[in-house]
Amino acid sequence: MGAIYALEYLRHQGEAGGRLKSTILVMVGNYLPGVRSGGPLRSISNMVDALGDEFEFRVITRDREQPDQPYAEVTPDRWMRVGKASVFYFSPENLRFRALFGLLSEQHADFLYLNSFFSHTFSIMPLFAREMGARAQAQVILAPRGEFSPGALVQSRRKKQAYLSLATRFPAYRRLIWHASTQHEEQDIRNVFGPGALVRTALPLSDPDPSNERDECPHKDRGSIKIVFLGRIVPKKNLLYAIRILNGLPGDIDFSIVGPVENHSYWKECEAEIQKLPRNIRIRLTAGVDHDAVAGVFARHHVFLFPTLGENYGHVIYEALNAGRPVIVSDQTPWRNLAGANAGFDLPLEASERFRRAIEHYLAMDDTAFRQSVRDAKAFVRKFTAEADPVGATRALFSRE
Repeated sequence: MGAIYALEYLRHQGEAGGRLKSTILVMVGNYLPGVRSGGPLRSISNMVDALGDEFEFRVITRDREQPDQPYAEVTPDRWMRVGKASVFYFSPENLRFRALFGLLSEQHADFLYLNSFFSHTFSIMPLFAREMGARAQAQVILAPRGEFSPGALVQSRRKKQAYLSLATRFPAYRRLIWHASTQHEEQDIRNVFGPGALVRTALPLSDPDPSNERDECPHKDRGSIKIVFLGRIVPKKNLLYAIRILNGLPGDIDFSIVGPVENHSYWKECEAEIQKLPRNIRIRLTAGVDHDAVAGVFARHHVFLFPTLGENYGHVIYEALNAGRPVIVSDQTPWRNLAGANAGFDLPLEASERFRRAIEHYLAMDDTAFRQSVRDAKAFVRKFTAEADPVGATRALFSRE
């Protein structure tokens, strides 16, 4: 097997025309052709698209997005070319420590890029393998993807705190580079691993979505509104809070819940609250949509309601603003100062009445005022991403200096 990996490496160098490019070995739980796995998948695939001509990307991932549905177009347990990256799709029966140790021992690269802190398979096991001698990658970069935000750390708190108490003394974590998506996440990392942690900040790359140039918008009458919650049905995304906010609001309200149920006990709590809603609030349920359909979902609604407990970036917030939809979100995301830009509201979760007033603000709007908020949301997201220069910052993330 080692000879196969060596030949693969040499072939990549040949494809590069003899140029010496930095090689990045990426470990992520889900990758293309997956469509429903959220931010990390989009961040990595967009990074490969944007920088795949400058860097040699190799991705190690699973051969399926759903537990019992392997990708039809994938041959597991071998390298395949997918766009600008080579991808190794592990089958469940082979995704074991021994196989990971072998790959990490033989895949020479400048960087090992991990996309979680708490993932046993795609973060903890690789770092343990390095401590056991699998060090074919020169440097490790770890992107915690919002796992150190206060809202994220309260979920399964005892288990996480137990591991954190060990990890802060584990040499592997003291030697790596941390990838923070924003300055806010940089501070979260330093709060856990101390002020001396080596952190590089680069905003995740978002899809180059042409919806920012379109002007699709349902007509807006005073006293009526179409609201959407789009996200995984798990406690962190805080759907239960959103449902409770709606109870008691006046007007004609359509509330769409779009997302897969990943925590069934939590969903039962949400269903119980839905039953308490008055008749002026109509609920529409959709199990989930492929990523390509997200822009269309926003095009059918007026406002995105997302009181998340914490996001290091929030691709779905970007997508809502990019589609011209004002967002009502918690203040636990990097999307701040929305009200001043007429792009929405970022509010503290302890102030539920302010969330209600934000919804009433849009309920009262007529079509003319709402279309101005659509234009302002698009302008806000264009300015936000332009100032952050995510491509340049991501390029610098992988600097060997």
